[in-house]
Amino acid sequence: MITVQEIIDKEKMFSSTEKINHELISQSSNSIYKINADGTDYILRIDGEQKNYLGLDRTLEVSAMKQAADIGLSPKIFSSGDERYIIMEYISGGYIGREQMLERGYIIKMVDAMKKAHQITGIDRECSPFYMLDKYIAGIQSFNVIPPDGFYESLKKLPEIEKRYSQSQAYTKKYCHNDFFTFNMIEQGERIVVIDWELSGMSSIFFDLSTLSFSAMYNDEQDKFMIENYFGNYEGEYKILLDDMKYMNMLRDAGWLLLHAGLGNNNHDSYCYQAAKKAVENIKRNHLHFRCGCAL
Repeated sequence: MITVQEIIDKEKMFSSTEKINHELISQSSNSIYKINADGTDYILRIDGEQKNYLGLDRTLEVSAMKQAADIGLSPKIFSSGDERYIIMEYISGGYIGREQMLERGYIIKMVDAMKKAHQITGIDRECSPFYMLDKYIAGIQSFNVIPPDGFYESLKKLPEIEKRYSQSQAYTKKYCHNDFFTFNMIEQGERIVVIDWELSGMSSIFFDLSTLSFSAMYNDEQDKFMIENYFGNYEGEYKILLDDMKYMNMLRDAGWLLLHAGLGNNNHDSYCYQAAKKAVENIKRNHLHFRCGCAL
């Protein structure tokens, strides 16, 4: 993996900088650093190994982020010199907490941000929930990770869900963020800035809606309010499609955790593997309003 210092030395934007320092602020699928160069803050994302298993085109991710930045939805991109890292604008502000996510005013603001993301056009980057799950399972198998009991059994619902997905193309041909979790939204004044577009691509708007619901653990009433604010009305079909994508979110959650258990030397006592066991238990119980709380 390329180092922060190697990137600083490589990037022309830092060539005349007199004072520069950096700190690691997050490490999950990727390593996130805050760089201060002569008093100006930037965010550096160094891609981790997950990208090798997802097979997603980083140049298309950057194109989507640039479109989103043009409408104030994403941080501005300063450099994407190669496919190993991105340097972007540092966004000051606070993450939206779960208690805030339960407030109707915040639901309206978050849905509005989501609708803006769905206006991104001209980028042919597939990343449906089925695509992600297939890639995670392939990675799990390559590491010889033995999933918890019930994981493969839970996949038996996929043909039914995928059939409904294929019949609802009015909602599945949109560019989606695919990671609308609480930790990927920063409140800056009156706007919400959405970060971490790594999983973005052509997908279902209901996957984004379900991720927001899944992240905040909305109840049926809150789901209804969220859907009404997205579409302007509420229909029974919407509830079915939302619940389908909630189920896909639970599978994605378990798949992500199991892949990262493999990336972490396949230790069944690891946090990721133990969290995956809880995620699978929730799938078996069909707990559509519960998530394990992992960071994707």
